[in-house]
Amino acid sequence: MHPPAKDHLYQHSLRAIGIYLDKEQPRRFTLIEVTGGFTLVTQRGESPDSLQEQHFTSSEIQGLGQRFLHGRKVLGNRFSSSWRLVPSGRQDFLRSLGYELDDSHAHSLLLDELDDGMLVTYSYIDPSQGFQWRKQMNCLQLDHMKNMVDLARNRRHRRHFLRR
Repeated sequence: MHPPAKDHLYQHSLRAIGIYLDKEQPRRFTLIEVTGGFTLVTQRGESPDSLQEQHFTSSEIQGLGQRFLHGRKVLGNRFSSSWRLVPSGRQDFLRSLGYELDDSHAHSLLLDELDDGMLVTYSYIDPSQGFQWRKQMNCLQLDHMKNMVDLARNRRHRRHFLRR
């Protein structure tokens, strides 16, 4: 049994959503992977009526990423801002998380921002257990999130160095 084909890489999709979130600056967000794209729920304030739900198809996310990346600076991200969980912003964290998810062959992603971290759940096929679907749940704490971003930056710098 093969997992269903995805029409996106998490690294690229989550980066585009991270750029959008850095620009919009919600208080908190939840991201749910749905068939053909993602549903993003953002919270602006404390009240229940401060929730906003948006649906993004995979092609809309690709366009969103391209549109925002055209305006980026050579060094840094013009939308990045200090996020209470990772100072370099949601884009950096979500891109590094996306890399890890792609490496894990994840499917059916759910992200939920917490006060002190990020709840990450996804499904994957485990070849060591008869190629059955498994569900993984992680609660990433601040130090783990920052380490993921640092590792991603080191990967990018190393790749850049090797291209010379």
